[in-house]
Amino acid sequence: TKFVRIGVETASLRYTVNTTTPTTALGFNAVAGSFIILSREEADVVKFIRATGTSAELQVSQYKG
Repeated sequence: TKFVRIGVETASLRYTVNTTTPTTALGFNAVAGSFIILSREEADVVKFIRATGTSAELQVSQYKG
């Protein structure tokens, strides 16, 4: 896998791509309807947390090359 594309479908979330654990105030914000592109290395360590009281649904695609 070279990279992955993650579609955020139903609710906002926060994520980190290092050893840090995301919180509602820490990490990258991704809103419902957006896409996240991660390298293979980032995808191996990504951590997610819901940003609100609603859990997000994700659609993940991997791209090989």
